[in-house]
Amino acid sequence: MKRLFTILGTALFALSCTTEAETTIDATTLELTIPAEIKEGTPAATNYATIDFEKYDLRVIVEIYTAGAADEPYSRKEIYWDEQSTTFTLDELPTTGEYIILGWADLVTTKGEDLHYDTSAGLRNIMQNERAFNDDSYAAFALSATIKDGKLVQGAKLWPAASKYGIAIDDAEVAEQISTIESEYIQYISTGFNVEAMKPNTFDPTATVMGDKATYEDDSNILATTYVLIEAGKQTTINQNITLKDGSGEEVLNYSGVVIPLYSDKYTECTLAATEDKEPEFSTHNYLE
Repeated sequence: MKRLFTILGTALFALSCTTEAETTIDATTLELTIPAEIKEGTPAATNYATIDFEKYDLRVIVEIYTAGAADEPYSRKEIYWDEQSTTFTLDELPTTGEYIILGWADLVTTKGEDLHYDTSAGLRNIMQNERAFNDDSYAAFALSATIKDGKLVQGAKLWPAASKYGIAIDDAEVAEQISTIESEYIQYISTGFNVEAMKPNTFDPTATVMGDKATYEDDSNILATTYVLIEAGKQTTINQNITLKDGSGEEVLNYSGVVIPLYSDKYTECTLAATEDKEPEFSTHNYLE
């Protein structure tokens, strides 16, 4: 089974830990490892990771730029995890000078082609192709690091580039009536990502996501989940109108101006009230909670 993982370079020893300024960089290899926070699901305890990893390849793109270079990377590699090998070879990296390493991990169905994120313009200008509910293949991860004379001097930690959130409702009987969900973002919403800056760099004034209600074996009141690109290590908010419809397409409930907090390294759940006199409730979960 293919699973998401943290990129861990022998060039970037312990990405999921603290940075060590004296870490020596291996100039020819980058090691891949699967950390606990990803391999168990996103998030594990609530079991909302519905992706069938048999259908996807986990793609990793690594670009190396000479520090200060504005355009073409010094080196670019695109590889696919096969569960057998933990390392792959980069082009020879000089032991002197300063370089930027950019990394991006996402899921694809065809090797050599983008699925949800267009990387053809390089990792400084990734564009999101579309939006959807209840599809964990939109998960994406990024890192940006600086190396100088064979030592790590800035960075590096892999962060989820796309924050996942869920929409639920506090009444099980009402939840059973719902068939489709429509979410209209009523503020500027991210559509692109710059891995070097580790934050979105392109926005649309609005966007709409529509889809069928999610189904879970535990009879959860979760109606839908989706992903939004946000800045690594930061908290932001999204503002949206949410419309819930029954199987005939008739509106059951409508919520205006729902403001949801997002965190790059946490899952946020927004529980809507089935009665008009109650405000939504929010909870956040680390991926292993």
